[in-house]
Formats: sequence, structure tokens, C-alpha cells
Amino acid sequence: MVIEGFDSWNKADILAGHVGAINSFHNIAKKKCEDLMRQVDAARYLLKQGLPFRAHDEIADSSSKGNFLELMKYIAAQNEDVSKVVLKNAPGNNQMVSHPIQKDIVNCFPEEAINSIVQEMDNDVFALLVDESADCSMKEQMAIVFHFVDKHVVAVAKKHFEVKDFFDKISLLVNVIAASCKRKDKMREIQRDIIEKGISSGEIKTGKGLNQESSLPGPRSTRWGSHYKTLLQLVEMFSSVDEMLMYVEDEGADLTQRSQANGLLKYIHTFDRVFYLHLTLHILGLTENLSLALQLKDQDILNAVSLEESTKRQLQKFRDDGWDSFVNDV
Repeated sequence: MVIEGFDSWNKADILAGHVGAINSFHNIAKKKCEDLMRQVDAARYLLKQGLPFRAHDEIADSSSKGNFLELMKYIAAQNEDVSKVVLKNAPGNNQMVSHPIQKDIVNCFPEEAINSIVQEMDNDVFALLVDESADCSMKEQMAIVFHFVDKHVVAVAKKHFEVKDFFDKISLLVNVIAASCKRKDKMREIQRDIIEKGISSGEIKTGKGLNQESSLPGPRSTRWGSHYKTLLQLVEMFSSVDEMLMYVEDEGADLTQRSQANGLLKYIHTFDRVFYLHLTLHILGLTENLSLALQLKDQDILNAVSLEESTKRQLQKFRDDGWDSFVNDV
């Protein structure tokens, strides 16, 4: 048994002595760990599939010993190394297939899930949806949905300076354009002139519902749908925004306002910022349906899960096959 630390990791011969023979403390601990991990793998699979662990008859000569033991037998049969350390080949007091041990392993999963959720929430607000109903056998079942804002995208944006700077500049852009009623009126005037010129030249089509007056909404930090709407309008009204910034650059009330407009004009005309704009708009467009579904007060869980899977597939498809065409379009 090793009772002191080991610090000669760079010496292979000494390391072998530290590990010891096949029945050394080190190798026995390794076998126990491998055995435990096989149990955990089996439990994870059964929990994910919603399958029962136990059977009515689990004696040695039973034809069906329940999902857990039968799955362990299957795993052992597929791997000779695993077979050597599980079930009957494990020490009699270390087979870890008893019902209390199964329950202990199962209880570890919700504990880890809860800890992960608590860490991800970081003391933020959440919603709890609880629904209870009886099945055909009149046994009551309760469904619990824990709903909170996933801040992963926000965290990524904050850690990536360029992305964070992009959203900061978009917020500043909206504030500069809509700083007063006078500027809002000027923005409408510019937009109206651009539409009239486009219609006269034939570049803009006319028809019912087309060319309606629009504005540039400000993004809100907790709603990515608002960012999508802002970016969508920015692309659509880019010419109007460009002219409005030039107007503020010339007619701003003070040097600060004129400097802001000048800086934003330079910013939105660089390739990197245009690229960020179109990339972010494309990604938020792919996730928009899921975002809207998750904001509903009355949640359709099956629909939400289906939308989540569909959104993941679309994002992965864009990542695998859509990048080249996207770059060419930009």
C-alpha cells in the first residue's frame, strides 16, 4: 500500500514499481474504478431511454434478469477487458449490482444535473412549470419543466471582444439615430426620399403591403429575438442609416455627437463589421423559431424539443456545408 506521495513520474522503471504487480493496491483500485464506470454507463443508457432497471426474477439461472444486469452482460460480451472486471469476474464484495448500489448510481445523475443547472443559472431568475395528470391506470404523474434563460451566447459574446464590440456599436447606432423626436422625423424623411427615388428608377417594386414605414428597434440584452429584429431592419434600412449618420456628423448638436456619428460611419463600412452583421443575422435567423417558441407562456414541450433538434441540425448543416457559400455571398 502506498502511503507517501510519488514524484518520479519521468522514470519509467520506478513508475512500474510504484504501480506494482497485478494484485497491487494501485491495480485493484483501477479495476474497481473500471467496474464502477461500466455500471455508470449502463445506468446512463437506461435512464436516457426511460427503461426500468430491475426484473421480477434476477437469480443466477433466470432467463431475463432485468435490463441493468442484461445490459451489463452484453457490454461484457463485447469487450474482453471489460468482461474481466465486471459481474461474476469481479470480486464477490465488489460486483456493485445490488439494488441499493443501483439506486446510489441513479441518484448521482440528478444531483449532477441540478448542480450543473444551478451553476449555469448563476443566481438568475427562473420559471417552474408543473403539470399533474392521471394515466390510463389512474396513477398520477407529475411533469416538471425548469425554464431559465440560456446565457451561453451572451457569455461567448462577452468573452470575444470583437463580437461584444459589435453589439455595443449596434446599440450605440440605434441610440444615435433615435436620440430625439427630431432625428426620428429626419430618419423617416430620409427613408421616404430613398423609397421614392427607388420607385421612380424602378429599383423598388410597389404593391400592397410593400414599402411601409419602418424604424430601427433597439436590442434588449435578454432577448436575442430583439437583436434579430434590429439587425434585420439595419440591413433593410442600411442606406437610410448611412445618410442619417452623415446628417448627424454634419448637424450634430455638439462635437461628441458628431464624433460618434463619424466613428459609426467608418465602423459600419468595414468588411469585418459587415461580415459580423450578416453572420449574426444568419445565425439568429436559424434560431428565431426556437427563440419564439421558448418565450411562450403556454409551453408545448414536444414542439420545443422538436424545434431544438431541428435548430441544431440547421446550425450543423450551416457549419458543415454552408460556410463557403455564405462567405461568397458576403
